[in-house]
Amino acid sequence: MRIVTMLQGRQATVQELTDRLSVEMGILTQQNVSKHLGILYQAGILARQRDGRCVRYTLSDFTACQLLEHAVASTAGYFDELADIAKPRR
Repeated sequence: MRIVTMLQGRQATVQELTDRLSVEMGILTQQNVSKHLGILYQAGILARQRDGRCVRYTLSDFTACQLLEHAVASTAGYFDELADIAKPRR
């Protein structure tokens, strides 16, 4: 989800994404990020373009962003309902 969100409206290399994700989430390896990018590329969500020795990734299917937004909203609503149920009653 974070990778797709980061690539909204921009391109990035594996290293750029690894650096940014490491700041947000802690230590991540370039190999791990590359593996996720490969899966998203095979699914048709990302496109890639060689830029010299680097590969730049970008979104190729913008409906993925919409799906993520809906999934997050739905999940947030579900957690709000659970929080209401779990509140102690007086």
